[in-house]
Amino acid sequence: MRITGIFLLAICLGITAKTVSQTVTLSVRDVPVQQVFEVVKKQTNYSIFYDKDLLADARLVTIKARDTPLQEFLSIVLKNQSFDFYIEHTTIFIRKKPEVSQTSIIKTENIPPELPLVTGVITNTEGKPLIGVNILVNGTGKGTAADEEGRFTVSALNGQVLAFSSIGYVSQEVPVTSTTINIRLEAELKSLNEVIITALGIPRSAKSLRTMVRRSPNSESVAPA
Repeated sequence: MRITGIFLLAICLGITAKTVSQTVTLSVRDVPVQQVFEVVKKQTNYSIFYDKDLLADARLVTIKARDTPLQEFLSIVLKNQSFDFYIEHTTIFIRKKPEVSQTSIIKTENIPPELPLVTGVITNTEGKPLIGVNILVNGTGKGTAADEEGRFTVSALNGQVLAFSSIGYVSQEVPVTSTTINIRLEAELKSLNEVIITALGIPRSAKSLRTMVRRSPNSESVAPA
């Protein structure tokens, strides 16, 4: 009995191995897919289940295969069909391919490319970092400000113009030609027409005071400007 049991086990293992390693050899041109299925059933002893209506619009099959594994063979045969397959034990089931929802298709051509980052450092003429300088990408309304170390990062395309401005400094506009832009801002010169408080406490402009001096350099009294 023990020997008989071992013998039966060996037979079962042999059958299993044979089932797993099924191959198909076929060379046909422009034949119905049903005909291919019949060949598969004869060569593999597998059953094939399908709905006839599903194969109504099936394309003709052309294939040349020799000792091709079953799953690989079926994948080639059904590659351009509206249906596919799955295998359970020794049965092949033919099913309709799942439809892909249009909303699940991501159209990459409609996704704008990510803008490159432009970085840099803003300093004064002495090389000291300037804090809070405004950086604006002209024509976009987008921008940023320099941090406590004068550093900034902004998204901009090559060719766009960055405008740098800060109170007390001369503004600059720089076209983007690389991903690193370092800026040195110059302090604004004080206007010669700024208001000056005279010794009498009367606000005068520097221009008016100079005019009075030229008109009466040795005068003891100063005429109103």
